[in-house]
Amino acid sequence: MRFFTLLRKTFLTKHFRCSHGQFGEDVPIYMLFRKRPHNSFFVDVGAFHPTKWSNTYYLYRRGWSGLLIEMQPEKATALKLIRWRDTVIQTAVSDEPNEYTIFAHGPFSPSASIQKPEDRNFGSSNKLGTVHTKTLTQILAESKYRNQRIDFLNVDCEGHDFAILRSLDFTIYQPNVIAVESHLVDIEDVIASEMHKFIVQKGYRFVNRSGFTCIYADIDFLSDKPLV
Repeated sequence: MRFFTLLRKTFLTKHFRCSHGQFGEDVPIYMLFRKRPHNSFFVDVGAFHPTKWSNTYYLYRRGWSGLLIEMQPEKATALKLIRWRDTVIQTAVSDEPNEYTIFAHGPFSPSASIQKPEDRNFGSSNKLGTVHTKTLTQILAESKYRNQRIDFLNVDCEGHDFAILRSLDFTIYQPNVIAVESHLVDIEDVIASEMHKFIVQKGYRFVNRSGFTCIYADIDFLSDKPLV
């Protein structure tokens, strides 16, 4: 990618709304935390862009900071240029270490994934190299955030989201709130999915859905927090 294209994609992205989430999902997420300290901690897996379609930038602007995980080098560079308070790690995440091919339409494509195009019904994509995966637990353990409780976990990895959740040791890193992408259209199908059952079994309640993003909150966290 040319240097000036990187700068344009990083600094000249247009926004016409207060929300930065693709479907405004960062607003209900923030409402769950509106009385929390402004130095809380998030983990964003598949961070994509520092501001555009980000479910954590709204929190970042209010003093939060955290760990941004992105597998493509161009996107990781853009994150470092803008989100200087955050820690950026360039890697892919899965439930077991392996080598995967990156499929995408381009270096800044929002649909970049290690899932094969035919496995997620997304049409043809280009192969943009390979990447080695780590578990989310391993990444956290190797970072300065080892054993730190996660206030908010965002997972948006184009079809590989369930594997990422399975890679987290919830006995150590029990996030207060989880936002995870699901492309299932009907809410009945979401509730019947293995990913939903997995999250609920970990002690969470399904509290909201905005666009493709399903939002879950830890039951203990909700015990003294209003939902709106």
